[in-house]
Amino acid sequence: MKLFLALYSWLLISIVILLAIDGNISYETAIRQFDADMADQAEQIGLIVTGMITETWQENGEHRAMRLIENANAANKRIRFRWFFLDDLPAERRTVIAARAEATADSGRGIVSLIETTQQKERYRVTYVPTDVPSGRRGVLELTQSLAPLADYTRKMLIRSLVITALLATISGIILYVFIHVKIRGPLERLSAKAVRIGKGDIDPDLPVKGSDELADLARTMNDMCTRLLIAKGKIHFEHEARIKTLEQLRHSEKLSTIGRITAGIAHELGTPLNVVDGRAAMIVKEDLDRRETREYARIIRQQAEKMSTIIRQLLDFSRRGTTQKALQSAEVILRQVVGLLQPLADRQHATLTLAVEPGTDSLVCVDGGQVQQIVTNLVVNALQAMTEPGSITIAVANEEVCSVERTDGRRKRVLKIAVVDDGPGIAEHHREHLFEPFFTTKQTGSGTGLGLSIARELAEEQGGWLEACTRPERGACFWFILPCCAEPSA
Repeated sequence: MKLFLALYSWLLISIVILLAIDGNISYETAIRQFDADMADQAEQIGLIVTGMITETWQENGEHRAMRLIENANAANKRIRFRWFFLDDLPAERRTVIAARAEATADSGRGIVSLIETTQQKERYRVTYVPTDVPSGRRGVLELTQSLAPLADYTRKMLIRSLVITALLATISGIILYVFIHVKIRGPLERLSAKAVRIGKGDIDPDLPVKGSDELADLARTMNDMCTRLLIAKGKIHFEHEARIKTLEQLRHSEKLSTIGRITAGIAHELGTPLNVVDGRAAMIVKEDLDRRETREYARIIRQQAEKMSTIIRQLLDFSRRGTTQKALQSAEVILRQVVGLLQPLADRQHATLTLAVEPGTDSLVCVDGGQVQQIVTNLVVNALQAMTEPGSITIAVANEEVCSVERTDGRRKRVLKIAVVDDGPGIAEHHREHLFEPFFTTKQTGSGTGLGLSIARELAEEQGGWLEACTRPERGACFWFILPCCAEPSA
């Protein structure tokens, strides 16, 4: 409808301009012709009447000639006749008539035609026809014509132009509306609706194509575009599925690699309770124990079995592959599980592993606990591997207010900050910018895949947080794992 109104407005303006130009030319021509006809009519009648006056004056005298003028006024209502002797007129009038007669003399007859306006704004054409009468004085016959017929003619011309303009505008509007509705509006609405559907994901090439005009070409082009989009969508979907599958495999392989690194510590941790179980069981079998001692040994065996079961369950939970499932959880509980899982590996390397939670810390976060556990485990194992001598690793947990254009859109947000700090050799300056790149590693060939930190960073972003490496003025390395608090969970 907007297109119709725009086109119709331009068409109407064009019609009005053309009709105005044509009407003005026609009007000027018609008015000049009408005025010339009135002047010619007055001149011809004036010559006839003055001839009759002169003849009557000669034959019957002045009185009969004046009666002739009265009869002419009675017979012709459109023209009023009056007789003057030229020397009886006011000097100003004689001067005007003489000047006009000299300027507009017609074949030497000296007929003068003037346009005069009364105080009532009525316009008249006054024609003066001079003639000589037998009295020896020069007379003038005045013919007065009202210009009201000219005004009526002008009004009729204007009404005619307006009627023609209205008819042309109406007919053109109807033709234009039908043309736009059939040839333009329908196809445009289909194209617009298809564009909206494409924006919503419907990229089937289902536009009907009729004709060979520009809109039909546009429909064909849009169908071709949809076909190419379908092909590209299928290719992207296939590549995305392959990427997800590969990424899951890499994550799982990195997790298994981490498990391999902590297996020795876990084996040592399992060795002690197994020895206790074996010793107590042997004593029950070989010795003659009373009921109380047997029950005590059985309790010790059960206690050690539960300890081994807990270690194995933690290892299985860590190694289990699964999809991301976020829930409201306590980060402190997750971190204590990490410490329990990695404590044997830390003890084996004579390192102190500590969890330090700042008093009053709100550790509730909406995350996938398994992925958070994998991130922190990766950071701690990396720290243990980097240590060449006994040291300490601290997992510090606290709430902070952060404001970052890149991370929080410039708004202050309350977050949970998990810092993994060690007193190992630290990170070389030239390695910092490459830390999170896939396959980058500072370990010896065969000692690591170089995917640990890259995967950890990606997992952190999936939780709605981020992972950063920070510098320490003293010896050692520090990694920050930032998570939004439960008041602002990640979707």
